Amino acid sequence: MKFAVFLIILLILACVAMFFYLNNQLIDSKSQYLSLNRQYINLREKYLKVSKTPANISILYKIPSNAYGTTKDNTNVYLVPLISLPLLLNLPTKTKVNIIDEAECDNEIWYYVLFPNESNINSKGWIKKSDFIEVIPALKKEN
Repeated sequence: MKFAVFLIILLILACVAMFFYLNNQLIDSKSQYLSLNRQYINLREKYLKVSKTPANISILYKIPSNAYGTTKDNTNVYLVPLISLPLLLNLPTKTKVNIIDEAECDNEIWYYVLFPNESNINSKGWIKKSDFIEVIPALKKEN
């Protein structure tokens, strides 16, 4: 009988200890969440102040006149053909890329390119024509 009472008391103590442990974990998680949420809000506000997207964007798509190109060192690859919008990544070295599409935006020529990447993640993007060392023309079809 004493043993059963001892086990019950021990079980109750274990439950109380587990409750306090999990409660402390929950409090820590809440404070981390609140801290991250504040950081997110601050970053979003800074981004919205810095990011001034033009009201009307005009992009004229063209049939690509070039098939391949070699980029300069430290070439920026953009999500869309505008420097004021998100940068996708930076190509640190000269890179040979396939030119998929061509567009003119704000009187500047941009190429939509496919570049060598180990995965399909972030393997396409827009590069300004001025960021190329050389471009190789596409072969024209003869009728």
